[in-house]
Amino acid sequence: MRYLIVIILISSIMLASGGVRHGTSNPYLLPQGYETNSYHSFGFSNIVSATIADIATSNPASLTGFSVPSFGFKSEYSTKINNAYYGIGYERLNPLLPKAAGLVFPIDNFWIGASYNQKYSGHKTADILVTTTQDPTGSSGETESINYETAAHCFSLIGAIKFDELFNGDGSLSIGAQLNYDYLKNNDTYLNAVIDRSGSTQSFKLGTVLTLNSDISFGLLYESGIEIIGEGNIEQSILVLDNDPLQRPPGFYKVNNDISFESQLPGHLAIGVAIHASEFLWLSQTSSLTLWKSVNDNYNNSLDLSVGGVYRLPDLFDISFGILYADGDYLNSSYVQKMIAVYLNAGIRYAFSNFDVILEINDSHLLSNESRKHTKFDFGVGYSFN
Repeated sequence: MRYLIVIILISSIMLASGGVRHGTSNPYLLPQGYETNSYHSFGFSNIVSATIADIATSNPASLTGFSVPSFGFKSEYSTKINNAYYGIGYERLNPLLPKAAGLVFPIDNFWIGASYNQKYSGHKTADILVTTTQDPTGSSGETESINYETAAHCFSLIGAIKFDELFNGDGSLSIGAQLNYDYLKNNDTYLNAVIDRSGSTQSFKLGTVLTLNSDISFGLLYESGIEIIGEGNIEQSILVLDNDPLQRPPGFYKVNNDISFESQLPGHLAIGVAIHASEFLWLSQTSSLTLWKSVNDNYNNSLDLSVGGVYRLPDLFDISFGILYADGDYLNSSYVQKMIAVYLNAGIRYAFSNFDVILEINDSHLLSNESRKHTKFDFGVGYSFN
C-alpha cells in the first residue's frame, strides 16, 4: 500500500511538471518576499532534519526523522524595509497569520505528511507626487500612496520512505517527494485604479537524505518553480469630457474590465550536511541556489550559504545559532542594485510534556545592503502524539 502511495505521488509530480512553461514574469514580486528553506529553520538548516512546523519548506525526505505522529505551526513578525527597491518599502503581508504548519504520520518505514506555507508574502508601499495639467512636475509636494499586496499560499502532500541498515548496518537512505498546490492572490491600489488578480498552479519537490552513521548525514533537494496564469479585474475612475462617444455628461465614471495576468516564482536547488560534533552539539551547513534568472531577466540567481548549530542543555532546552549569507542583484540597462543580506540567527527550543516551543530572531542590519535590512521574529509550537 505504501509503495502505491509513492507511485501515485510521483506520477502526480510528473503531471504537474509538464504543465509549467516560461513567459513574462511579474515585475512586482521582490526577492525579499520569497521564502526558501534558508529562512525556515532552527539553526538555519533543514535539508537533513526539520522541526514539524518547517516541513513545508524542508527536504521532504526529512519526514523520516519523526518517530511519532506530530503537528506544528509557526508565525513570523518582520520589520519593514523602507527602501527595498527604488524607494518602495516592503513588509510581510498579514503578519499575524501562521507562516507555516505541518502534520506527519509515520507508518513503518513510510511517512506521509501535509503542510502549508506562505511561499511569497509581500506588502509594498510608496508615495508618489501628484501631477496635474496645471502642475505637471508635482511642485506642490502633494503625494498619493500606492500599495501592492501579493501572497502565494502553498498547500502540500508529502511522502517519504526510508531504507535502513546500509553501510554495514550503520547508515540509511531516505527519499521524499512533495506535491504542491500554489494559489496566488494579488491586490494593487494606485492613483485611480484598483486591481484584483488570482490564480493557481501545481509544483513539486524531490529530496533525499543519506545517513552514513550516527554522526554525519547529507541532504539534497530540488524544488520546481511556479508559473501562474490567472484572471482578475481592474476598476478605474476615468474623466469624461465633452463630445463623449457614449453621450455621457462630463464627470468621473468607474469602469470595470476583466484582465489576465502571468506571475512566476523561481525554483531552487539545495545541499546540506549535518554533523553530530559531540554529545550535546550538532553543526550544519547548507548551500541553496535560487533560480531567479529562469523567471526574471532582471534578477541574478541567488546563492545562499549558511552555517549553524544547536547546543543541547540536558533536561533544560536547546540553543541555536547561525549565520546566513544571501546574495542577489537587480539588473537593468544602466544600473545594478545589490541585494546582499547577512542574517545572524539565535533561537531557543524548550520541550515539556509533548510540546516543543521555539523562539527565533534573525537580524540582517549589521552587514547587509539597505534593501535587505530588517529583523524577523519567529514563534513556533510543535506537538507529538505519543
